[in-house]
This record gives sequence, C-alpha cells and structure tokens, in this order.
Amino acid sequence: AVFLILIIWPFKVWLDERLPKSLSYMGSVLGITVMLIGIIAIVLLSALEIAEQQAAYRDGFQQFLTQAKQELSRKGVTTRTTMTLEEVRVLAMTFADHFKEWLIIFCLMFSYILLAIPEVSSWKTKLIRSVSPEHGQQVVKTSNEIATSYQNYMAFVVTSGVFNGCLTYLLALALQLDFPITWGVVIFLLNFVPTLGPSLIPFMMAGIAFVQFDAGSIMPYVVFAAS
Repeated sequence: AVFLILIIWPFKVWLDERLPKSLSYMGSVLGITVMLIGIIAIVLLSALEIAEQQAAYRDGFQQFLTQAKQELSRKGVTTRTTMTLEEVRVLAMTFADHFKEWLIIFCLMFSYILLAIPEVSSWKTKLIRSVSPEHGQQVVKTSNEIATSYQNYMAFVVTSGVFNGCLTYLLALALQLDFPITWGVVIFLLNFVPTLGPSLIPFMMAGIAFVQFDAGSIMPYVVFAAS
C-alpha cells in the first residue's frame, strides 16, 4: 500500500494543483484502480497461458527432471526422490486455496490506500501545526527530499522493468519460446530484486527451452545467450 501511495503521490499533487479536492481524489483513486486492474489482468493472462500448456509439458517436465537427476548422480551428488508433476499440481492447488486470504488482504490494502490518499495534500499542514513552524518546515523539507529520491528510484526501476519485460516478451516470441507473456511478467517482477533478479532469467528461460525443444537442440543455448 505504501509503495502504491508513493507511486501515485506525484500524480495526486499534480491533480491538486489543477482540480478541486473531490475531483483530485477521484482521479487518484481511478489511477490506482486502473494500475491494479492492469497488474491483475497481466497476472491472470500469465496464469491462463501456463494452464493452456500444462498438459503438453507433462512428459517433457518428467524427462527433464530425470535427466537432471541422472546428471547429478554422475557427478556424485545424491538427490531425493524427484518431485512428480502431480506433486507440483497439488502444491499449486494448495497455493490457490489461499485466494480468499489474498482477496481479504487486497481489500484491506486498497482501503488503506483510499484513506491515505487525502493525506498527501494535507500532511504538511498537519505536521507544521503539531510542532514549531521552524522545526516543521525542516521536517517537511527532509521528508520531501527522501520521498523524491525514493520516487525517482522507483520510477527508474518500474520503467526499466517495463522495458525489460517488453523486450523479453518480444525475444520469447522471436525464439518461439512458450509463455512469452509470463516471461515478460517474471522479468518485470525480478527487476525489483537488485542484481540477483535479472541474472536468474537466462537460467529459467533455458530450463523451459530444454523441456520445450527436442533433445540435442541448440535452442536452449541460443535462449540462454540471447536472454
């Protein structure tokens, strides 16, 4: 909620300068709503994309795990019993069973946002009233500097995440790799994990390529190099 409020903050300030408070509030809520709907829609598209290909990946998934286990055994690495696709499905269903809890948390978060948005335009006045004017002005100045730095950083991360996500989507389409929308979403989310996040993508995409393409194909290596 705090993350979304900080993102909408500059937009709310811009609206406050041009519209009455009621219209500014409605515009801010509309902006947050559109943003959340867009995120949910993309995640649902990714889930549908995976669900459509689930059956086709059954045998390839098992073969890939078997080959990986054999390769580890040759190197002297002992492994436990390989997780089957059915176990993965059960794990996914258990994960999905918590949808109600997620929905409740989402509603609470959205309610917090609705209550916090009006404070964007009034927190400075309230802060100055609660302390001495000199001290209040200093606190407001410091808070503005911190908020601006954070907003600039998040703007860079979001922009680069969207760019990398779109680029990865086009790359997956060009290489005929399955789940292009999902890869775009994953790279966008991993972009919020400094250093480690983006470096995981080549290995993840190459892993799917090993399952998707025939044994002996060079495509997994092409995918790894391109990503």
